[in-house]
Amino acid sequence: MNAIEKKTTYKKILLIDDDEVDLFITERIVKAANYADEVVSKRSAYAAFEYLQGLMADPKSLPQVIFLDINMPGDNGIDFLNKLYSLDPKVIKNCKVIVLSNLTDPSLKEIKSAAAHPMVKNILHKPLTVAMLDSMLN
Repeated sequence: MNAIEKKTTYKKILLIDDDEVDLFITERIVKAANYADEVVSKRSAYAAFEYLQGLMADPKSLPQVIFLDINMPGDNGIDFLNKLYSLDPKVIKNCKVIVLSNLTDPSLKEIKSAAAHPMVKNILHKPLTVAMLDSMLN
């Protein structure tokens, strides 16, 4: 079975990245691989957090996976993670965060902080590929 025929894995995936090109590529890969029924893209941590707050009344509408860029202006990925962790425990229980970043040096402060965060399941280097999805989401 090829990726296009593959049954969807998740109902909803949220993508957060301030870079329009990276966001476009990630969205195309996730859609082409048919990993989610719905893909929601946000260009800032602030917009993503507001979006999630709006879904809190219906936990079934929350994304199961969040792909998060760490290095963003304003609220960065670490700020977003800290805010996310403060939400209802249902979010934490039913959602995994995968950091998707150009920053991959494990000695960098941002990467160390992300790797230590309890909601982060993995850190991947941009750009996302179908092979990464196959290895991380299955």
